[in-house]
Amino acid sequence: MSAVTVRVVTADRTIHTFPSLAAANAFTASRAAKGCPRKPRGSMRADILQLLAERGPMVSIDIADEIDTGPDTLNGVLRRMVDDCVIAIEGVGAYGRRSYSIEPGGHAELAAIEAGGPSNPRNRLQHQAHLWMTAGRRFCSKDLEAAFGFSRSYAAQRIQAALAEGVITQAGDPLRNSRSRIQFYESAQPVSNQE
Repeated sequence: MSAVTVRVVTADRTIHTFPSLAAANAFTASRAAKGCPRKPRGSMRADILQLLAERGPMVSIDIADEIDTGPDTLNGVLRRMVDDCVIAIEGVGAYGRRSYSIEPGGHAELAAIEAGGPSNPRNRLQHQAHLWMTAGRRFCSKDLEAAFGFSRSYAAQRIQAALAEGVITQAGDPLRNSRSRIQFYESAQPVSNQE
């Protein structure tokens, strides 16, 4: 019978060798196998933008090495960033490796993150919707749906959250037609005109 050795690589890229599968399973179940704490959601996106802004166009494998992640995770993030028009595919090199560069939308997003805005795209969209709702306009759920591409249920959820925080209030009685009622909302705080 041959001796079996089991190797486990943790998130901090440390290789651990064990004499048996049972010992490796015990290690992975323990806290020692957890490796590095996870970064906040959206931070990889900010890291990629920062890297491309500083160094210019880069191949995806070099980006993966710099931000210390695997290509499977990175490729999904890069694909979403291209869809969001914050980075662009500059070219395709050997073995189908794509070269990425930052777009003007990426520079704007990076500036917003550096100014203290949320790095997670969903939180950033929620923040923008929150600012839009409190800007002193009267609006209904359909306006919020149209302005941000929200579904009806998600727009209603954002309105309920803003009502619970007390930043918006209902503006008068709901308008009724034969099939539905439309409630309008407005900012709870008066908005000063700065000129």
